[in-house]
Amino acid sequence: RYEIKIDTNADFSYPVISSSNIVSTSYSATKELPQGKYYWIVVATDGSHYSLWASSYTLYIDTIPPSAVTSFSATIGSYNGAINLSWSAPGDDGDTGDIQSGKYFIRTATYPIITEPDWIQTASTEKTISKSVIKPGENQTFTFDGLADGTTYYFSVKTQDEAVNISAVSSTSPYCMTNAKPIVSVKVPNGGETFLGNKIISWEYSDPYPPGDTHKFAIYDSSDGTNFSVLVTSGLADKTTYYNWGCHR
Repeated sequence: RYEIKIDTNADFSYPVISSSNIVSTSYSATKELPQGKYYWIVVATDGSHYSLWASSYTLYIDTIPPSAVTSFSATIGSYNGAINLSWSAPGDDGDTGDIQSGKYFIRTATYPIITEPDWIQTASTEKTISKSVIKPGENQTFTFDGLADGTTYYFSVKTQDEAVNISAVSSTSPYCMTNAKPIVSVKVPNGGETFLGNKIISWEYSDPYPPGDTHKFAIYDSSDGTNFSVLVTSGLADKTTYYNWGCHR
């Protein structure tokens, strides 16, 4: 049988738990211990004699989760269906202390994720970042991809510490629209014409998002008005007049 002592002091002068007559080699505390650092030690007995006390060990009780992320932003990614996220890391206990073996959980929706019910409803979208160390205040980035084009998404993040305490939902739910495909409308010709000699081809276009994109254009030819499989020219810059010759159809 065994006897165990648990104390906040390494000399075990005032143990918070002292339990004897333990028949197995494991022990579950009989009362809840508050947050803090503890020492524990064990001794064996056969009913008549005691062994020497084993070397003491340290355990930590961590019940305080990291703070909710407050500084959080979203910007359009460098490729279709991608949005770049950035936020400041919280600490292990609230805003203080490094998080060892921490995790981030990121979720998205087409509506703001502010409350816990919002978070629960978006479980299927979750992506996870695992880190050996998270330092409070450090900048964390993540590209959330696989999203639909031309769609506005909202995001939220939670942080988990090494004791599996999980923060509340981030206090802000930043949003951003993914890259939208340009829309092109051919103005001339308008269909059915016969090309004889020179012919002007002109078009209009719009790009819903993002503003300031650089655009290149290509012209395709079709013999039936359905299958445009013949490339006439490509790489045409915006707001430029081009002349093409030597084309025969």
